[in-house]
Amino acid sequence: MRKQLAMVAVLTLMLLTGVALGGHALYEHHLSSDVRAAVLASLGNNVSDADVAVYLRTAKLAIRTKRDAYIVGLLDKIVEQVTEAEKDKQEFSDALISDMDSEDAIMGACGPNSSGDGCRLELRTDVPLQKSDREVETRALNGEAAKIKDAARLTGILRTEMGLPPIPKPTK
Repeated sequence: MRKQLAMVAVLTLMLLTGVALGGHALYEHHLSSDVRAAVLASLGNNVSDADVAVYLRTAKLAIRTKRDAYIVGLLDKIVEQVTEAEKDKQEFSDALISDMDSEDAIMGACGPNSSGDGCRLELRTDVPLQKSDREVETRALNGEAAKIKDAARLTGILRTEMGLPPIPKPTK
């Protein structure tokens, strides 16, 4: 009788341990409502960069489970890729503007000795881009495009993980 009681106690303890471990595993794969709300808000159509930064910070503070950390990590990576692409685009644009400011690329429409009133600068079309300039331009655009493609790929993964439909491709 005592052996049977001990056996029932051990089996009950094993059952409760199994249920607790199973419940914890289920909880860890659950997406918290606060994280879900912040991520969904950041994926909206008319969201500014500042809003996305606030939503990302809110989501980071609301992390409770492994799944939360994974989803917020994806969003963080997307924001990082898009920010880098925008920075690269701005740096490339600034480099082009500084190149255009040189005397080889721009001439004054009013002449070199005239005052700045009413004068405008025009781009000289007779100055060809050098081969190295074209290579730099191509490399910069390819790097930016690669970051944007990676961000789009990660966005698709994030939308799938969140249970959202993929973004439809535009029809022509």
